[in-house]
Amino acid sequence: MKTIGIIAEYNPFHNGHAYQIAELKRKTNADFVVIAMSGDFVQRGAPAIIDKYCRAEMALLCGADLVIELPAVWAVSSAEDFAMAGVTLFDKMGCIDGICFGAESDQLPQLKSIAGVLAEEPDIYRSALSSYLKKGLAFPAARAAAITFLYIFIVFSPFLSVHCYLVTITKLILGTKKVFLFFASLQCIKIVQQSIYLHAPLHLHKNTLLFNLTPV
Repeated sequence: MKTIGIIAEYNPFHNGHAYQIAELKRKTNADFVVIAMSGDFVQRGAPAIIDKYCRAEMALLCGADLVIELPAVWAVSSAEDFAMAGVTLFDKMGCIDGICFGAESDQLPQLKSIAGVLAEEPDIYRSALSSYLKKGLAFPAARAAAITFLYIFIVFSPFLSVHCYLVTITKLILGTKKVFLFFASLQCIKIVQQSIYLHAPLHLHKNTLLFNLTPV
């Protein structure tokens, strides 16, 4: 017997949620789907547009087998605490075999890598985050920009000379919005361009690759 959990808000429940439950059961042959759902208050402290009982009923009518409430103190907390509370609930139940979640990308190794950075917060990430916060970005936007910079830097670093490597970091620390990365050939640019998903505009001009590090 297989039981899969979903951490959700369903504010409101819609066709995409129903699709997720149906596909989850189809692809995993799960016997049961358990939902850990926020109650009458959701993330960032906003009141839910539909009460928790109606939302739970919607989920049950669309394929869920059990809905348990995520306590309000965790439901209105940060994304990390929100997720940890849901995972903890499932762990304490002792019968959940896996967790399903939706994402804009189906590249699980990439998602795991990003999650690792957010959990460990390496120095280069902290420096980038601090730089963007000082520019006045809200924390979520600053974190997204820092992650983007970090992955650009990791992918490009093998192609950079020591000089460009140091210039890139210096410009980041000084708050420069644009970083120029110089490559030996256009072929290098093409290889790198195909190996990373960018959250910022990309412009090619001869042997220069320009990234606007201000989030869009």
